[in-house]
Amino acid sequence: MEKVRRGLSMAINRQQITDQIYQKTRTPATDWTSPALGNQGGYKSGLCGDACTFDAASAKKLIQDGGGLPGGRITL
Repeated sequence: MEKVRRGLSMAINRQQITDQIYQKTRTPATDWTSPALGNQGGYKSGLCGDACTFDAASAKKLIQDGGGLPGGRITL
């Protein structure tokens, strides 16, 4: 299941979402918390690492290697 979760995270194009949906008024996530919390609130830029980096090919492979999605799809 860890590979599936990591693959799902890597399948999200955070830059495209912030550019198109939020009209470049937001910053793509690179941590599990908000940058608004600051260092004292637990924020650390880049903490998410590769799991927060869009890579469709790697995402697809990880999801397949992890057993795939139940029913072959996911609804968010």
